[in-house]
Amino acid sequence: MKIGFALIAVFCLLANEHVVRVHSQDSLPGPTELRNLASDLLRAEATAESDQARSDTIIKLCDLFAVIRLHSAHDQSPMLRSDEALTRRRLITTSQDLRKQLRPPECDSPRGFVQPRRPSVSRNDK
Repeated sequence: MKIGFALIAVFCLLANEHVVRVHSQDSLPGPTELRNLASDLLRAEATAESDQARSDTIIKLCDLFAVIRLHSAHDQSPMLRSDEALTRRRLITTSQDLRKQLRPPECDSPRGFVQPRRPSVSRNDK
């Protein structure tokens, strides 16, 4: 489940073009609606009690991020830029957390093992 979760987060950050094709400027919600939706989704992701609920919320956050970027008022609206930054930060943090979870555990060297030293090479040696 953890690998799928990580792939979802990475895929969502790269899949904004799909949302661009699905939404037209006329069908985008207003800035206040987007702010309310961002707040609800960020809260839902933070309080998700299962991996599936969190995955679903992350997918929605990815779509929301794309919709905010597409909004015609994005460049003029500090509120939309703020919501974009919060959503982007959460997606990046989630991606980093998942990357840490998927990293193999550090293993200790066997007792008595000494790392061999590599010979140094200077520019004068040819």
